[in-house]
Amino acid sequence: MPEPIVNLVRLGGIWATLVLLAGWLAYLGTPKNQGRIGRVRLALNHRWFLVSSTLVATVSWCFAYWLLWQGRRYIPLAGTLPWLPEVVFIVFLVATVVAFLGVSTLAWARPWLTLCCVALSILLSNVPLMPAPRADISQGDTGDHVRFVQERLATLRCFEAAGEKEPLKDGVYGAETVVAVISFQQKNRLLLRASDHRYTGYVRPTHEFRLMTHPFPCIGTPVACVP
Repeated sequence: MPEPIVNLVRLGGIWATLVLLAGWLAYLGTPKNQGRIGRVRLALNHRWFLVSSTLVATVSWCFAYWLLWQGRRYIPLAGTLPWLPEVVFIVFLVATVVAFLGVSTLAWARPWLTLCCVALSILLSNVPLMPAPRADISQGDTGDHVRFVQERLATLRCFEAAGEKEPLKDGVYGAETVVAVISFQQKNRLLLRASDHRYTGYVRPTHEFRLMTHPFPCIGTPVACVP
């Protein structure tokens, strides 16, 4: 298999594999007397293949945003750009509409317009996402998860609420970050139950981290520590 296709499968995962499988089935349905290039051209322009590919791409980004909604994935850049998931969501919607238009009405752009939109949707649904931590983040921890938390706390002005002049973004969960997390927990009412008190200063995957990584801030945005 050509190296570019192998790389596409690696980046796109199961979704790119499904698109390639649909393309292969479309290829098998073409007349054998057209030659290899002709059969590929016919397969790529096959309406069934283009619609199937667009549906696969739609499912891929729906699944990606379901993972974001559940707090199982997060977009690292959203730490400093909390509006980024919403922008990417709009890009997905536009790409899907354009992909279907490329199948039904924009014959002059068929199949490349649809295939480019499909590739964009599949790549964006896989590449920017990182797995969320499975265990609580606490003082002494380090890594990208900690840096994301610090960046999110900075955008919510929790370091400022904790009395820190400069927000820390060094990826080390130190005492300053603990105090900022406590401010975040208090402002977002995450310590109301007595059973939650033992998690003071901790970032739990299902509570604090999930709220910080919510993909739609306009719906479930965390409350800023300083208005």
